[in-house]
Amino acid sequence: MAHSIRKQLILLLSVLFIPPVLIAQNSPGSYEISASPDLWYNRVDGLRVGARIEGRAAGTHEEGPHRVDLGIWIGTFLPVHPLSYQLSWTEPIPSWSEYGSEAAFKLQSLMREGVQSHGLRFDKRWQRGDEPANFTSISFGYNYLKRYDSNYTLYPTLWSMKQSHLLLSEWRWQQVDRLGRTRLTIHQMLQPNAPEIRTASFTILRSIAMRWGFGIRARAFGGVASDDTLPEFLWMYSVGPAVEHIHRPFLRSRGTIPESWMRSGIINTSGGAGLRGYTKTDIVSLEADSPKLHRTILSFSVELDLPNPFSSTNPSMESVSNLFSFRSYLFTDQGYLPQESLRRRVTNAGAGAALTLNIPDYLDRPRGFVIRYEVPFWLSDPAGTPAWSWRHLIGIGATITF
Repeated sequence: MAHSIRKQLILLLSVLFIPPVLIAQNSPGSYEISASPDLWYNRVDGLRVGARIEGRAAGTHEEGPHRVDLGIWIGTFLPVHPLSYQLSWTEPIPSWSEYGSEAAFKLQSLMREGVQSHGLRFDKRWQRGDEPANFTSISFGYNYLKRYDSNYTLYPTLWSMKQSHLLLSEWRWQQVDRLGRTRLTIHQMLQPNAPEIRTASFTILRSIAMRWGFGIRARAFGGVASDDTLPEFLWMYSVGPAVEHIHRPFLRSRGTIPESWMRSGIINTSGGAGLRGYTKTDIVSLEADSPKLHRTILSFSVELDLPNPFSSTNPSMESVSNLFSFRSYLFTDQGYLPQESLRRRVTNAGAGAALTLNIPDYLDRPRGFVIRYEVPFWLSDPAGTPAWSWRHLIGIGATITF
């Protein structure tokens, strides 16, 4: 047994610490595979050592057939479940596809950091004209989900530890005009057997560029869930459902971000209602093992972008500004619980700054991260603290982003 594990480790390490490689000739019918090392950390696995492997038909880049994305890791602390993986296989449907308007089946499977998820879905995208940012897309499919190890999550009360068989659908529409960009997303989820899970949510985003470097970004969100919906699919004031975090590296396991920071209420994560000033309120309820989870919630957020003091008109700096961007803004968030016993309206307002690293793909989809520093200096419901106060937040991901 020990000899077998040692052989597996030697094989894994031999893959990890070679430079990224390209295997295959660029000839018709060939297949190319690239591999690169991957390292991450959480408190349960310790340093998680592994490799990311991508495969596709040679010369087809990100839109070709037989696309594979595979990750394999081992936790150096050797916990109860030391080995983990993530796999996706995408197979386009040629008769329904063209450049920018692909139709495809996608098979996904993962067992990683205490969660397993397996599913199959159909995706179709329609691009309008030559602009990748103008599109309509639909997606529907099946997903099996279960958390099998609660040690990875900082707040186990956010998870039921039950298995879910989910039917999922999503519709997304985006359009760029002379003033800015608009996006509408509608997401639905259904588990017809017991416990019956039904959720639906929508998100509307709008950006407007103004003169002298000013701009407006607005976001409306609404979510509703059935009575028997499990806690991992419900919303809090400041964040989205816990299930959304399993695909977010900084948030899916405890210890990647220091636990003392998370428990202090200074870390805000994007998603859901996005009432960022109430992050501390949510954390207080989680620390008391009685999280305030909402089956129905509405919210509206507005950010006023201020002129960027770091902007440059130097053409040689354009490529850098496309990769890194900085903005400062004033913001307000308003939330409303329309159908619950806690029926009320809450509001916050403040100022913030955000640094974005983004390398978009060939369809203009963002690939990167956003770090925010925000001061929600006014709360309408401060829970025993002054309504006007100097509060600090470090944000992971943008509240309003395209």
